[in-house]
Amino acid sequence: MALYLERQLAEPTIYPESWLNQYDAGPVHPYWVERVGEAVARTFRLGFDPEAEAVTYPLRDPDGGVRGIVRRSLGGTGPKYMYPSGVDVGHLLFHYTPEHREAVVLAEGALDAIALWSVGIDAFAIYGSRLSEHQVKLIDKIDPTYVITCYDLDAAGWQAHVETERACRDRLIDRIVWPKGWGSDVAELSLEHRRKVVHDLVSSGLACIQ
Repeated sequence: MALYLERQLAEPTIYPESWLNQYDAGPVHPYWVERVGEAVARTFRLGFDPEAEAVTYPLRDPDGGVRGIVRRSLGGTGPKYMYPSGVDVGHLLFHYTPEHREAVVLAEGALDAIALWSVGIDAFAIYGSRLSEHQVKLIDKIDPTYVITCYDLDAAGWQAHVETERACRDRLIDRIVWPKGWGSDVAELSLEHRRKVVHDLVSSGLACIQ
């Protein structure tokens, strides 16, 4: 029923934080326990929607308001990710806050940003492999000196990095990479490998959790 009602809404809705209880109030779903651990799942309010047979995470606007949930299907048919009707994710960044910081780290997906957070990097996710002009404006509000990409190690990830260089040409751009045998995206890396990949950033203090 919750899924049906969301899809009927003509205008984007801001839900109270308590609305998320229906998805994450119970035990943490095994999918999240295996990938991020129970503590991190609780921090990011990662849940489960039994009606859709999908794990979930909140979709928030730049002010932190809940605009719905993103569902990741656990079944083998249909789209992997389902986004709330009426919300353009090209206007949003996962885990965004507007406070000034010296460096902004960008990942592709929410799970990538969460994987970086777990090793001390306060990253945003662009919900895909293309940085939109609206997302660039959100970054401009932070006014960082550095923009560091942590996109997937594939052709789309490289193209996303090149496009980020063009879009943020007034800032210093760098890219986090690792041996491809470790995994194609940062969420696939073991905790030890993730720590190695971000060691220099954490040591420099550029992107530590604030």
